[in-house]
Amino acid sequence: MTPDTFNYGNQYRGDTLDQVQFTLKSGTSIIDLTDVSVKCQFRQPFQGKIAKEITNGDGITIANPTLGVMVIDPFILDWDAGTYIYDIEFTYPSGAIKTYIKGTINIISDTTV
Repeated sequence: MTPDTFNYGNQYRGDTLDQVQFTLKSGTSIIDLTDVSVKCQFRQPFQGKIAKEITNGDGITIANPTLGVMVIDPFILDWDAGTYIYDIEFTYPSGAIKTYIKGTINIISDTTV
């Protein structure tokens, strides 16, 4: 399965990234997130250094597990300007790992610091 792409687009360094809600489906079937661990890492593609890592309970909220609803909570974009890649990995109680979402975010230099 290829992950769906969600690109954040241009964001200003130092600003708050707005909350984003995802409802996970496979075709028309909802993906149950009950007892699933979720991890997301943002990093620059060629440097490999992690700019930010979030997990459920620390930046990710599973809003309604049985309906497949998860939220990336707002946070401050205190990273250097540049383009970053990310994906969201889901680990099931069985040990199976799935990546359903990937994308990019472009951080633009701010003037006011």
